[in-house]
Amino acid sequence: MGPVGVASAAGVPVCTASVLALPAGTPVGAQSDVTKADDSGRFVVGRVWSGDDMRPVLWTDGVPRVLDDAPGVGPGVVDVNSSGVVIGSSTAKDGTTLPWVFADGTYRVLEVPDYMNGTTGVAAINNRGDIVGSGMSNFTEDLASLVWPGGGKPRVLLTPEGQLSSATDINDDGVVVGWSLIEEGGREREISLRWKAWDQPGEYVYARNKNRGVVSEIRGNFSGGSEIFVDTGTFAGLVWDDLHGKFYPLPTTPESINDSGDAVTIDEQDGSQVVVAVNGTTRWKFPQRTRIATLPDRSPVTGPEPDAVGTIGAVGNNQAVLWHGCSDAIIH
Repeated sequence: MGPVGVASAAGVPVCTASVLALPAGTPVGAQSDVTKADDSGRFVVGRVWSGDDMRPVLWTDGVPRVLDDAPGVGPGVVDVNSSGVVIGSSTAKDGTTLPWVFADGTYRVLEVPDYMNGTTGVAAINNRGDIVGSGMSNFTEDLASLVWPGGGKPRVLLTPEGQLSSATDINDDGVVVGWSLIEEGGREREISLRWKAWDQPGEYVYARNKNRGVVSEIRGNFSGGSEIFVDTGTFAGLVWDDLHGKFYPLPTTPESINDSGDAVTIDEQDGSQVVVAVNGTTRWKFPQRTRIATLPDRSPVTGPEPDAVGTIGAVGNNQAVLWHGCSDAIIH
């Protein structure tokens, strides 16, 4: 399938989706999707499947490599950094989880705490090689967050009140975000934590007017997610400027953000899928519905790096794609 996009007034395609190549030998009609990409969009991880045969894939500059030779069975990819280091997990013969790292053509199983009974999973890797995840602790009988500095020995991340937590993302400065629970209105409610230091308890993440914050991604000094309103329990999308303590509301929870605070959201006027800057400017509209896994950073922009990485299609016709030419289609 060729590029999918729209044409400018001069007839030049803008904001065009290019379908990522399938591995050699993939059956006709196979599907693919994207799990995550690095900050540049050069490295992409996802899945290719036909029927019940599903395989994890790493694309490097658009060239696919199947990662089904990982330790254990049923491997799945989770994230990749800008050095092409992949994290994922498989299932061991005894049914426990095997979190692993793939780098330079070699797999390495991560060290895990022995008091987590093989329940440890990974969630994200940054460009320094630090990894975050979580597992079920025998001591607390609850989820506990973990960080593997440089992919080495794991450390437990503490919580403000000793409650459960699960780390979900980490930026290149090592700031970790994840979720936990807090009592509100006589009930336990979800709230995010932010760990600025690995040897100190995480801090609760709040939004405007002390609304609870639920962060799904952290990139540079920006975090993206939702704020949950205390009075109604409803929610709206939000981007946090963590450096300056500012908030930028969005109509929906962002699918992805980059280190400039740009966010993938929905245009309230026509329901189209758009990328907006923190100042409210619409940078571009996608010409068709797409599930964005990663919004690459604006700079440095070198070579053919994409503007966005995601999946188009629906049930029976999913396709992993790279979006190019979108940042030139500026809409004010």
